[in-house]
Amino acid sequence: MVESRVGRRRFWVVGWLFSLAALVLGLAHPARPQAAPPAAATLTPEQQKRMENWVKSMTPGAPHRWLAARAGKFDFTGRFWMEPGAPPQAAKGVAERTLALGGRVLQEKVTSNLMGMPLDGLGLVGYDNVTGQFWSTWNDSLSTGQRVAGGKCDPALRSCVWRGTYPNPDTGKPQAVRLELKLDGPDREVLTAFETAADGK
Repeated sequence: MVESRVGRRRFWVVGWLFSLAALVLGLAHPARPQAAPPAAATLTPEQQKRMENWVKSMTPGAPHRWLAARAGKFDFTGRFWMEPGAPPQAAKGVAERTLALGGRVLQEKVTSNLMGMPLDGLGLVGYDNVTGQFWSTWNDSLSTGQRVAGGKCDPALRSCVWRGTYPNPDTGKPQAVRLELKLDGPDREVLTAFETAADGK
C-alpha cells in the first residue's frame, strides 16, 4: 500500500511515488565477479591506494544484495489525496523490477492508470559506496521532468528516509519531497510520500 498526503494536484508526484511501492518478493542475485586490478608491483604506493579506493567504490555489497532481493514482478495498490481533507483516490498497477549494471542498480518499470490516464514509469535505485547513501531517480509518461532523491536506511534495512526534489510545474522551481519506506513483513512494503505546499502545510 502506498499513501501520499499531497496537498496539491500533481499527477507527476503521484506517478513516481509508486517507484518503490510494490510487494517485496524474490531472491538475492549474486553480483558478477570484479576484474582484478593491475599487479601491485606495477603501481606506485599512491597509485595502489587509488586503485584500492576505486575497487572498493565499485564492488557491490550488502546494500546491493538488499536491492537484489527486491527484484521481481509485482502487483501494487496505491492511495493518494488530491487535496487536504479530500477522500483518497486509488490506483493499481504492475511493477517489474530487474537488476542492471552487474547487480549495482535496481531498475523498475511501472504500468498503471491514473485518473483515466495511462502511466508508464521508469525508476532506478542504487547504493553509492562512496557517500554511503541510497539514491533513486524516477521518470514517467505524465511528465518531462525527473525526480531525484536519496538518503539512508536503518542498519537492519527495514526502514528508510530519502529526500529529494522534482520540478514543480506550478512554480517552475524545485519542489522538496520526503519519502519514507518501510518493509512491513517479508512480502510487503509501504512507501509514503510527503511534500510541503506553498501555504506551508
